[in-house]
Amino acid sequence: MEFDESQLKIRRAVIERESEDLAVIAKLEHELHGEIWTEGARYSLEQERARLLERQEGRERDNVILAEVDGAARGHSVYSINEKGYCFISSLYVAREFRARGIGAKLLGLVIKDARHREAVQVHLISGGNSEDFYKKHKFANFGNNPEEGELILNLD
Repeated sequence: MEFDESQLKIRRAVIERESEDLAVIAKLEHELHGEIWTEGARYSLEQERARLLERQEGRERDNVILAEVDGAARGHSVYSINEKGYCFISSLYVAREFRARGIGAKLLGLVIKDARHREAVQVHLISGGNSEDFYKKHKFANFGNNPEEGELILNLD
């Protein structure tokens, strides 16, 4: 599906019990989990909603960014930054038909910009599926003793 830059809007999502954004992000998370786990989606849509709400009520509230094309959700990123200066991306997803069009790079760039602004020292994530090349293109490197686990890190020095 083609779109031009003027159709893309990226904004912070509001994750609250009855918010429209909660339903949209839960649906995107459900799609993401269906792609990376061979047995299909790990959680039902209701479970995704509950998981997102639970994380919002935790000590390290998630930041959620939503990418919309012509008003429809096409991608998102969920991340947190702790008091020690570590940013953890728990998900970054772009709908299949909108990949390779710069949406993922814009979402990742905003996460990194926010992490730097909040004086984080590193960004961590675990890549799933075929996403490792995308992150390595953005200067992430393998972290840990087992590269097959997909744990990647970006130093923000």
